[in-house]
Amino acid sequence: MSNHGKWTFSGNEEFFNEGKYFDTKEQAIEEGKQYFEKDYYNSFYVAQVEEVGNGATVDVDSILEHITDSMFDELGEVAEDYLSHVKTEHYEELELQLVEVIDAWINKYNYNPTFFIVANTERIDMDV
Repeated sequence: MSNHGKWTFSGNEEFFNEGKYFDTKEQAIEEGKQYFEKDYYNSFYVAQVEEVGNGATVDVDSILEHITDSMFDELGEVAEDYLSHVKTEHYEELELQLVEVIDAWINKYNYNPTFFIVANTERIDMDV
C-alpha cells in the first residue's frame, strides 16, 4: 500500500519514522497533538510523504565486462574482445530489460523501501 501524498508527523524535523500516515494535514496535526505530550514537546512537525522508488539501476558496462573476463579466463585470448562491439540499441535494450527484471523481483518479494522523503514540512507549536 502506497503512502505517497499522505501526511505524517515527527518530534523533530529530521526523522519521520513514527509509522503513522493520514489523508489530510489536519488529521496528522490532531493525532500529533495527542501523540506528543505537552510536558515533553513544545512543538512537533508534520510533512507530506514522497516515495523514493526502489533504486533499481544496472551498470551494463560492468556486466558485459564481467562476462568477457569470465570467458577470457576460461578460453584465453580468443575471447578477448567478446561483447566489445554491442550496438547501442542492444545495449539500451539489455539495460531496460535488466531493470524490469530487478523491479519485478523487488515487487514480487516486497523488498520496496519503507523509507521516504518528505515535503511541505511544517512546525506545529503545542497549545500551552
